[in-house]
Amino acid sequence: MKFTIAVFAMLVALPTFAQSTIRIALTPRSNVPSNVVAKDMDKRCPGMVLTLDGEHADYLLEGEAVYAINGINIIRVQYTLFAPNGDTLMHTNPRNHGSGMKDVCAYIESRK
Repeated sequence: MKFTIAVFAMLVALPTFAQSTIRIALTPRSNVPSNVVAKDMDKRCPGMVLTLDGEHADYLLEGEAVYAINGINIIRVQYTLFAPNGDTLMHTNPRNHGSGMKDVCAYIESRK
């Protein structure tokens, strides 16, 4: 009986979770690997996920990586956040690698 109630509670909560999740897709011009973006989002953006489906995304994100002289290590990432219709919403110009995503997430949270 307890198992049935637990399964029912999970099924009821699932649509609520899915509705509250904010979906962000990278634009084709982004040169930041998706695993770098996903890792930063996991750390700094609870309730937001990176998606490959730009048509169903709530926001589009363009990431421009600034690489070290060796061309391998990313020093920082500049992000531009777009509405689904293509309008620019904000741009970051961070001094270090992780703070750009923090700014993007804070902006999206402020619009809720």
